Amino acid sequence: MGNRKHPFRTGNFYHIFNRGVEKRLIFMDASHYQEFLERLAFYQQERQPIKFSKSGFYFEERHEPFRFEIIAYALMPNHFHLLIQALSDEGVPKSLAQFLNSYTKYFNTRHQRVGPLFQGVYQSVYIESDEQLIQVFRYILLNPYTAKLEDRFGDYPWTSYREIGSPNTTLTNPEIILQFFNNDFQTITPFLTDYASYARELNEIKHLTID
Repeated sequence: MGNRKHPFRTGNFYHIFNRGVEKRLIFMDASHYQEFLERLAFYQQERQPIKFSKSGFYFEERHEPFRFEIIAYALMPNHFHLLIQALSDEGVPKSLAQFLNSYTKYFNTRHQRVGPLFQGVYQSVYIESDEQLIQVFRYILLNPYTAKLEDRFGDYPWTSYREIGSPNTTLTNPEIILQFFNNDFQTITPFLTDYASYARELNEIKHLTID
């Protein structure tokens, strides 16, 4: 699935993203964001004995084996970003398709609409190096700040930033990124914030150029 030159291969990292059809909102309140994350966690699992809608599932209950690890995410009002590591060749596209179809059905049922919610098939970019991995990680977590959805980095609730140093069960696997920062969560925040203002300036210039 997805427009990509590289198929999913076990162990490789990928940036997955998509936006709402006609740039429409895909999240309209907190419950939408939460539903999206719970369905993502459900379809991350290798085995789903019943449909999500009948499972009473929430992500603290998910269990291995997983088809992919979630490294980072950012959910924006009209689009989303995921950084994942494939743990299965064929299972990843299947899970992503099931997950996005499930969320679309939920959204359409709730809002009494029909038709596609997302702009075509999700996009998938193969991460070719460790440097690209941490740069995409930073890009994803800075997305709400560069889009001016938060005044201070880290305040926006729908990214995985707060999960990095959390001792509690989380949706993401922070160990994969922490290894690049000597397993020290405190060094990740400067890595992100030192680039935040510049990223916002670049985003503003991009929009001025497009306009």
